[in-house]
Amino acid sequence: MKKCLLTEAFIQKTNMLSKNSLLISLSKFKKLEESPYLLIIKSITAEIVKITIYPLDKEKIIKISMRGKDIPKETIRVLLDILQNYEILHSSGLCYDAQNQLLYECYLNIEISSKDEEILQQSLEKIKPFFQELIIEEISLI
Repeated sequence: MKKCLLTEAFIQKTNMLSKNSLLISLSKFKKLEESPYLLIIKSITAEIVKITIYPLDKEKIIKISMRGKDIPKETIRVLLDILQNYEILHSSGLCYDAQNQLLYECYLNIEISSKDEEILQQSLEKIKPFFQELIIEEISLI
């Protein structure tokens, strides 16, 4: 089975980000000084490379990836109800691939093995049967 993948991400220490490595000014990035870590998300297609950077106060978060076909609208509503209980750092939005499969990814500001992640797992069990793939993975400091 193909792994659902819209983005790649990693966390790095803020002080490891070279001011010249991206050739962009981060001077307006107010939270940079007060955040020890950065979540760096890369979205790469044949046409574009998109990099998004988020300040973080922890070195581990989780990513949820989903892939499915003919997902009922009610299942999407349940998913949105579940996710509204968590701090979403980044979301792909609902996307469709060439095979008309729904793809979705989001990064949540919680850690694996935390009470929040346990509750999230239990909540997602309700909608898991509607997806060919529903993956929860840890994104951590490199």
